[in-house]
Amino acid sequence: MSKMAQDIIIAPVITEEAFALMSGEKNKVRKSPKDVVKSDRYKNRAAKAEKAGRQMKEPLEPAPILKKYVFKVASDATKPEIASAVEELFGVKVEAVNTVNMKRKPKRLGAQPAGFTAAWKKAIVTLKADSKTIEFFEGMN
Repeated sequence: MSKMAQDIIIAPVITEEAFALMSGEKNKVRKSPKDVVKSDRYKNRAAKAEKAGRQMKEPLEPAPILKKYVFKVASDATKPEIASAVEELFGVKVEAVNTVNMKRKPKRLGAQPAGFTAAWKKAIVTLKADSKTIEFFEGMN
């Protein structure tokens, strides 16, 4: 018995830019070089470097956009089921799916006995380069 796509994808978790920042890929999300040069911080650094007789490096070019999206999915969903559900719901082409089982964590409220957050499954979906982006995430930045 196959599941419906709505039963597999429970909720979107995070945006593409936030994912790049969290994964330690600081160079993946950059300001445009024109914005960096206009900033006061860059001007001060350039003035100090010029005063010291050093050459200032040019700001880095913006990195290409990663097409990675993170979803909360059903805990018994498989990678092929997740890929087909994303393709069906959002009309995109999926390149790869990585999954992580998020463990429950202890939580306390004052003197009450300790409880736990619910365990859940996270899916990181990478779209193909020629695929369109998911519009649902556009307004979440």
